[in-house]
Amino acid sequence: METAEIKRMQRKEIKERWKSISQKEKKQWDKAIFTSFFSLQGYKCADTVFCFVSMENEPDTLNIIKRMLNDKKRVCVPRCISKGVMEACAIKSLDELESGSYGILEPSESTPKVDIGDIDISIVPCVSADRNLKRLGHGGGYYDRFMQNGRFLKVMLSYEALLLEDVAAQEHDVSCDYLITEEKIYKR
Repeated sequence: METAEIKRMQRKEIKERWKSISQKEKKQWDKAIFTSFFSLQGYKCADTVFCFVSMENEPDTLNIIKRMLNDKKRVCVPRCISKGVMEACAIKSLDELESGSYGILEPSESTPKVDIGDIDISIVPCVSADRNLKRLGHGGGYYDRFMQNGRFLKVMLSYEALLLEDVAAQEHDVSCDYLITEEKIYKR
């Protein structure tokens, strides 16, 4: 079976697992992930942080972004500019976000761009991951393209219940430096 087909099957499996997670569990797990992320030395030393804006079926990053803004970090979030391509844009408030590509909140075109070389640490989404820090993304390649040019720390957020034993990976897939779940911080 081809890797792309295995990835499709893995995404389908995770979608089914999501159905067994209650909102109460998700909120508790998000709090634990929040605490663990802010304990990272890489975050504490960072000036510029890139973070995805979460949707309902992902660990909550809205509270993470609020805290980073309160910590006076330079916070940038993704904005899709074409198929498979995104850029980092600096925000000063969550109020600057509007519904964009795929219904995901993102900054407007007038939001200042951030050079990828300025980013110190990034929080990237994943459908799932494995404990070897391989990432199963949503399938658009946006984050793999973005991360392959960055020299920043790469952090994934997930729940233990959604981890896979072995994520099917292709040559272009970028692994991360950290995986934070509600139970543990896995690092390379």
